[in-house]
Amino acid sequence: MMNTILTPLDGSPAAEAGLAWAKQAALKSGARLDLLTVVDNTRQEPNGHLEEAQQYLFAQRDLVAAEGLAVEAEVALGAPGEQILARAANATLTVMAYPTNVWLFGGTLDVVMRETASPLVVIRHRTGRQVPEFDTRKILVPIDQSEYSRLALPVAVEMCRAMGASIILLSIVIPASHIPDLRTAERELRDAVHLQAQEAQALLDQAAESIGREGVPIETAVAIGDPVREIIRVARELDAGLIAMATKGSNSLSKVLGSTALGVAQASPIPCLLVRPEPFL
Repeated sequence: MMNTILTPLDGSPAAEAGLAWAKQAALKSGARLDLLTVVDNTRQEPNGHLEEAQQYLFAQRDLVAAEGLAVEAEVALGAPGEQILARAANATLTVMAYPTNVWLFGGTLDVVMRETASPLVVIRHRTGRQVPEFDTRKILVPIDQSEYSRLALPVAVEMCRAMGASIILLSIVIPASHIPDLRTAERELRDAVHLQAQEAQALLDQAAESIGREGVPIETAVAIGDPVREIIRVARELDAGLIAMATKGSNSLSKVLGSTALGVAQASPIPCLLVRPEPFL
């Protein structure tokens, strides 16, 4: 079950977009929001920044409490990434957002994405836009033949239970890039894609049967083409409010996420749930 949602805040519009998502998730699941602001004292003395951070965070806490949500707030001193990771270890879920005008994700988020063993929701916030409203009624989970691709499923299922959501299982067919006989290329390509689509649907049906036994509503979809582009397209067309993907665990961010998950997390306007192969509960 979802007990606590850690939401780091630094006063930026991007971070407050993360708070908007976290509030909606807390409202649906009954989870407590744990607000955290970190004052970095590793390079210089905090001086007046500590008091300023306290005033900001406690004002945010009071606003959240006024909406009837359970909430706690903490201002910590230290390296932001380290402080967030320490608290994420005890949270059910961590929610972080980043502005689209920064390179990749940004220093603190990079650290958390590389090292966290807890589920992490990453939200891409368009700079200059108002904090968006999020819809978490559907969670899309891309899977393939690998066991690794299904590691996000238990977390997605638990979130669906907690928030009254449903799951969309998606499998992507990548057409063959090389057909030996050019004279029959069109027919061979068509037949190969058809066979792959049938295999993908069989995979989805098997996974859907297993998830359906747990009482979570589920639908399936097969798409053909580039995985990053198709995951985002299908998520938008089927009104998914969250895309759940497994991460790998490595010092390199591209290796942590894998190329597809990294591409989706960078480009998707829909929040992404990133899950390492660790128990959810």
